[in-house]
Amino acid sequence: EGQYEKARHILYGIYDDFPDDDIEYREDYIDQLIDRCGICIAEREKHEKQEQQTASEQPVSRVNALRQHFSEQERQFKECEAAALDGDGEAQFRLGEMYLLGQGIDADPAQAITWWLGAADQGNTDAMYQLGVQYRKGLYVTQDESESEKWYRCASELGHSEAKRAVEALERRAARAAEETAMTPEELFAEGVS
Repeated sequence: EGQYEKARHILYGIYDDFPDDDIEYREDYIDQLIDRCGICIAEREKHEKQEQQTASEQPVSRVNALRQHFSEQERQFKECEAAALDGDGEAQFRLGEMYLLGQGIDADPAQAITWWLGAADQGNTDAMYQLGVQYRKGLYVTQDESESEKWYRCASELGHSEAKRAVEALERRAARAAEETAMTPEELFAEGVS
């Protein structure tokens, strides 16, 4: 009722300039507006209550969703670990990824490398390629270009497309370096290499 009275007061104030002979029209018009305002006010109050209720429920829903997500990751980790321990090379590679990213377990890059080495020994080309990347960049292992090239070449020989591109890039760099060492100082200067 307080809202209706406020609306009536405001509306009467706005429409005080109606001529006195139109008082009936003015009151009808104001009553229609108040009814509309009442509906709007009631809808707004209902909407605000729903928003408050939803806002209070959302953190719980998000927390539950996160719990389910992490619970699912833990389940997947356990299944993957069991298969990896049984010698499944693909599971060993996937377990390495899980350790690296902290999916279903705390992140442990050293364990990732260990599992990738096991998977690579079984011929998993994705593991070989990842080891090539890790050794090239010195991520979680000591940087070692020859070890990187070894793993890239192993994966490439078994058909891994990204490893093939990496080997091609290594060969282009090696060819360019050989070409540069065969050039005279004047040729190097002309090429812009110092």
